[in-house]
Amino acid sequence: MSTDTPLFDRLAQARDTPDSAVDEPRTHMVPLAALLAVVRDGDELGWAEEFRRLWDVERSAMVKITASIRDWGIRKPICVGADGRVWDGHHRLAAAWRAGIVDVPVVWSGEL
Repeated sequence: MSTDTPLFDRLAQARDTPDSAVDEPRTHMVPLAALLAVVRDGDELGWAEEFRRLWDVERSAMVKITASIRDWGIRKPICVGADGRVWDGHHRLAAAWRAGIVDVPVVWSGEL
């Protein structure tokens, strides 16, 4: 896939690319900043507000998640739906951003 193709299009292409006999979505490493620029959070308030709320309301959990990501990386991919929203992984994204992680694992799960 070309690197000049918009990220959302690349994710759609990855979703439509047949894999081996496995029916599981493929995991792709995606630049975090690029991902946040093209996918939406659930409440449409934007990622800055989403991350602020997670850190304000769930600080203890966020500290633990951030430490885990620093030590082990992101072990469960961020799930992006066909609607262009993150379906699963808001906490991991906020922790990865705080930890300075450059690339995050992403699965396109529009068919779930």
